[in-house]
Amino acid sequence: MLPYFQRLGASITDFDFSVSGVTSISMDFHKYGFAPKGASVVLYRDNDVRKHQFFACADWTGYTIINTAFQSSKSGGPVAACWAVLNHVGDDGYLDIFERTLRATRAIVDGVEAIDGLDVMGRPESSLVAVSSDTINVFKLADRMRSRGWYIQPQLSMAGSRRNVHFSVGPSSLDQTQAMLTDLEVEVDALRADGPPVADPELRDLLASIDPEALDAGTFDVLLQGAGLGVGDSELPEQTAEINALLDQAPPALTEAVLIEYFSRIFMPSMD
Repeated sequence: MLPYFQRLGASITDFDFSVSGVTSISMDFHKYGFAPKGASVVLYRDNDVRKHQFFACADWTGYTIINTAFQSSKSGGPVAACWAVLNHVGDDGYLDIFERTLRATRAIVDGVEAIDGLDVMGRPESSLVAVSSDTINVFKLADRMRSRGWYIQPQLSMAGSRRNVHFSVGPSSLDQTQAMLTDLEVEVDALRADGPPVADPELRDLLASIDPEALDAGTFDVLLQGAGLGVGDSELPEQTAEINALLDQAPPALTEAVLIEYFSRIFMPSMD
């Protein structure tokens, strides 16, 4: 997307091989290329870097092996589908899509900045917008917007970055920008009286004392209850604000261990 934004006159920080320290660029065509998943690629500055991706084996009794990718055997179907999509949309098609995407992103940034209580985290150069707040609970905002049919991604605080919600602007939502901003302002007003979430120092200390490597079933069940979930729950909850508030106070390693344990339980086959 960024090369098209540059062609449309947007001021974009250098990010590609024009930057001397960049030696490789990965691209997922299933994102803003709109192709099926499975056709991601890696571009390299030169062959001296690329050749380390290849795998060759002649030290066995079978046929000599040379694979050009880490995945070894790989279906050509997604690659063919990606080629078809790229050619169908075409350069002019992508330029048109991204011109409208850039316009919608700027409208969202301006609209969010006009809502009392919300702050845009930086001035985004792409179509990804992060929004935080010192006056409302952004985790509850994500839940309330979901009930209105909008999906905005809650993101935990990390290394000095505040908890926030994340907007991904794409073709399917370009015509809904103003409607989304209207609903967003209504929900922010509704949440203002609740105030922001208050950190619990005792809970934070408790979470910090748990060894993720030694997370047992009993401790995990206590954490579930603290997040408002029943021990026997086998489905994802409709509301996630309490869960995110709990995870936001946990060390990242513990958050990862909890998520793995929770999803492992969800996907465990029933013995009934």
